[in-house]
Amino acid sequence: MVAKQRRRVGLWGWKGGHLGLVGSVRRGSRWQGWFGGGVRTRATWDVWSVGVGRGGDRVAGVILRWLWAGGVSVPVAILLHEFGHYVTYRGLGVAGVTLRHSSVTWQGMDAFWGLVSRGAHEEAATIVPLWVGAAGAAMGPVATYVVVVACCCACWRGFGWPEIVAVGYLSQVRIVAGAWDVGKERFLGRDVVTGTDEERVAAATGVSVELLVVCGLLLFVVSGIWLIRYLPAGRRVAVGVAMTGGMAGGLLIYLGYLGPWLLP
Repeated sequence: MVAKQRRRVGLWGWKGGHLGLVGSVRRGSRWQGWFGGGVRTRATWDVWSVGVGRGGDRVAGVILRWLWAGGVSVPVAILLHEFGHYVTYRGLGVAGVTLRHSSVTWQGMDAFWGLVSRGAHEEAATIVPLWVGAAGAAMGPVATYVVVVACCCACWRGFGWPEIVAVGYLSQVRIVAGAWDVGKERFLGRDVVTGTDEERVAAATGVSVELLVVCGLLLFVVSGIWLIRYLPAGRRVAVGVAMTGGMAGGLLIYLGYLGPWLLP
């Protein structure tokens, strides 16, 4: 005889499950509501759907949920990365630190990195100590790595929600972008003053930039394989496309309109 599953509804809802917004966190429970629904398994939701009623596995709902997740992941992933820079520079007493929607600036920043790129380390140290500049530059990527690992751990602990998976994947885009920019710098001779965080850390410390990039790419590969397990089985291509489309739209809206308005 199969034991009856206990039903729990979300934060907003009633026992029938018609108005649930936040799903149950209990294994084996099932819910359905205006904004989503599904069956809770060991790792993640099997089904998300939109509408009123029970038992509907609606493709449109799946697509909309992952489209939304991709969009909202944009400001989260970007600001967590930039917040790593901001907190470090502020904590180390750097003057004029300002958090912007997609960057962090501070007094003498361009002059400092321009001198570092030319090897004038002693002169650059008159603006801020080299280790301070390197630490501030490094903490952006470190924050990104922490976010990716945290998203993987959250999925493993049973919180494989589309928003968490999307933040984990979009944060990886920063890792790939860093590797891409380093490759362009090697082939095109691009100045480090307009380069990536990895290039700046390498220029200030003497650490191999290739080593920094390889560490990031290793995390990218491992976490990418891990997170793909939390895309709905049988619909991974569809939700992957939806999530990517949401990210593209989110980048357009955030970088072009919302971000400059909130943090110019």
